[in-house]
Amino acid sequence: MTQRRVYLLTGLPEEVTAVAFAKCSRSPKPFDEIASELNQDKSRKFHEQWVMGYGHSSVAEHAVVHLALENISILATKAVEDTRLASFTEKSTRYQKFDLNRCYRDEQLMQQHGPLVESTLDQLFRTYALVHESVSELMKQKNPRVADEKESAYATKINALACDVARYVLPVGTLTNVGVTINARSLEHCITKLLSHSLQEMREIGAEMKSTAQQELPTLLKYAQENAFLKETDFLLCDYFSQLFSIPSRKFSWNPSENKVTLEEFDHQGLDKVLTALLYPHSYLSRKHVFEIVASSDKDRKIGILEDLMKKRGPKDSVPRAFEVIDYVFDILMDYGAYRDIQRHRMLTPLPQLLTIWHGYNTPHEIALIELEKEYVKVMEETAKAVSMISLDFPEESQYLIPLAYRIRVLQKMNLREVFQFTELRSGKKGHSSYRKIAQQMADEVIKVHPEFGRHLRIDRSE
Repeated sequence: MTQRRVYLLTGLPEEVTAVAFAKCSRSPKPFDEIASELNQDKSRKFHEQWVMGYGHSSVAEHAVVHLALENISILATKAVEDTRLASFTEKSTRYQKFDLNRCYRDEQLMQQHGPLVESTLDQLFRTYALVHESVSELMKQKNPRVADEKESAYATKINALACDVARYVLPVGTLTNVGVTINARSLEHCITKLLSHSLQEMREIGAEMKSTAQQELPTLLKYAQENAFLKETDFLLCDYFSQLFSIPSRKFSWNPSENKVTLEEFDHQGLDKVLTALLYPHSYLSRKHVFEIVASSDKDRKIGILEDLMKKRGPKDSVPRAFEVIDYVFDILMDYGAYRDIQRHRMLTPLPQLLTIWHGYNTPHEIALIELEKEYVKVMEETAKAVSMISLDFPEESQYLIPLAYRIRVLQKMNLREVFQFTELRSGKKGHSSYRKIAQQMADEVIKVHPEFGRHLRIDRSE
């Protein structure tokens, strides 16, 4: 009997590994034998012919790199992480106190508004340090160290509590680090988007990512370059928007409503479609036939089937893939700090607007407890004045000065399976209070329209 083999193919350049896997489609030889016949020059020629020449881009997915991006702005991380098929780990605003004045300074911004930029950043970072120190003292009073608690663990806990509050004052231009694991196909797409971006920092990061990654992927990234379609689309759509909509003058409100989740679209046949998808693989009927049978069945019976299925779900079990057949579209108004965390979910379709000061900002309740309301409001108002002035010349570059407390509007599409994963994870009591509320509100919206699914969401509502 033929012996099964499962083994690691290691010690090869990434582009060689990709060719070894690609050749298995036409070669009967084992992978390691194919690899032994390859070298970098042969691999280069293969990629030139098949990936670049004939468009067999899936081959590039077998070449993977790990990129370390350091000292890029929080704003830039969102542009990098916009590439869906990759893995990202970012410097935490909870467990690390950020260094003062370590912020990206856009060249054009500094040339025309340098003194205003510097004074605004100085005020923000001084307030950040003040809030961190004050909350740390408050938390030590409210949570004294217990006898058997390690000093290092206690210090980490207090720092995390303080950072969760202080982060609201950090500008999105704050420098951070992000680790990226990504295949060559996705990386080419990521670099292309960055090189086509309207902001200088993104273009520079894209160029550096390309030159660095080409040390391991010299051929597969050769043609990653600025894309005219991507570059011009934003300008075209902005122009159309200004033609179609009349934008009234805005009076900024410093005490607007809280973060808000609005369910814009959902599937009115959700239960029937999910049950059809669940039952379809276990039949020999067409999807249309299965749907007709399900749709004509008694509703109590349909709910009973769902109940029997869901009661078997364990604490760490995902709901079945069939739950992906229906979608929800949410219009979410949330502070940028919450968006920073939420955006990293891979199975979402987020469509963010430009970060502005128009939607106001969040104020964590701890600010009142440490008696820094005046200082907090002052720094937010002064920053808003600076941003409103600078944005007349540089609407996109002015984002770098806006604190994480300010709200951004995001249109977010997600399927039901992701609703379960997202709301259950992000509502957890160990999470930040801001995105916990977003997750709870999203769950509430689903419960209203699909109670048969909503009752099975394991939402943590503890304080």
